[in-house]
Amino acid sequence: MFLFLFMDSRNGTFVFSFQISPIYPHEAPKVKCKTKVTKLLHFLKPSSSFCHFCCSNHLSVPVYKLNSSFQVYHPNIDLEGNVCLNILREDWKPVLNINTIIYGLFHLFTEPNHEDPLNPDAAAVLRDNPKLFESNVRRAMAGGYVGQTYFNRCL
Repeated sequence: MFLFLFMDSRNGTFVFSFQISPIYPHEAPKVKCKTKVTKLLHFLKPSSSFCHFCCSNHLSVPVYKLNSSFQVYHPNIDLEGNVCLNILREDWKPVLNINTIIYGLFHLFTEPNHEDPLNPDAAAVLRDNPKLFESNVRRAMAGGYVGQTYFNRCL
């Protein structure tokens, strides 16, 4: 398993875990939005297996304190962190790779898809009232309630 740190255009920080199957690339990795980054702890010299995915051997990697009680207000990510991305399911092909998934995650944050939701409430708001959806995203990222769900600050 390895983690991918993502910062969106609003300066929200999200961590995704990638669980790689022994039969990868014939099976898509399992990806979850796991936690929120709360604080830089120190820098770590990465191992060669870690570097295979994200960096060269001569770079240090920041190590962050992670908050495990975290939810995302997003139509394609449910409150347990499961990610709805077609290339992780029916559209997976062995020629796809981790970079393709990371690009897909980036695309989910820039263009959320209300037609294939894991969070139907967020999807309905996005579809019916995009301005309210944007307001809900800002409220959730700043820390607060959207409907009956409290979201921890992720800015």
